[in-house]
Amino acid sequence: MEETMNPNGRDHQEEGEEIQTELTSEAMERLQLLRGQKVVGISLYGDSIAYDEEEEMEEETERIFFDAELYLADQSLLALYGASAYADADAPPITGLDAISDALSEITEEDEMLSEVGQDEEGGLVLAFGSRHHNKLLVAVSGWTVDHWEELPADLTEEVGDEEEVDELEEDWEDEEEEDYDEEDDWEDDEEEEDDYGRY
Repeated sequence: MEETMNPNGRDHQEEGEEIQTELTSEAMERLQLLRGQKVVGISLYGDSIAYDEEEEMEEETERIFFDAELYLADQSLLALYGASAYADADAPPITGLDAISDALSEITEEDEMLSEVGQDEEGGLVLAFGSRHHNKLLVAVSGWTVDHWEELPADLTEEVGDEEEVDELEEDWEDEEEEDYDEEDDWEDDEEEEDDYGRY
């Protein structure tokens, strides 16, 4: 995955957009609105705010924390800060910037979506990516922002295609969502539980 710096994400944060770090009910409600969205592009940064206060940056092969921007099919821009990725809930964090990049790349290459928004035992945000019935990657997040993207960075546009193809992705997601709600009750049953999110 190619790293990209673009005007949609960090520039907004530098101008004063507040990074969310507390998973309040309001924050959870907003994040839940993104559940089911396909990930059409990801920008992975070469550094992370998790290492800002350290005198020496961890070697790339030793890093477990990363910052990234996720471009969703409905044109929501989900920026993640101080995040770490896991193959499953019992696995150790994926280590090394290249390995993290490969794991994130698979999300877009296989048209995966943000399948679940949950929290860990300490109340931290956990995002699951995969299908409705199988989570392929878990990402624990220290901080995040939710914004809107107007256009994909140049390198991501080359990978995804033009705006019409992005629109088709969004339409496909909406069609799949309607089919899933018509044919299955599992997703709706989850929403009726006392806690409408996963525990990790």
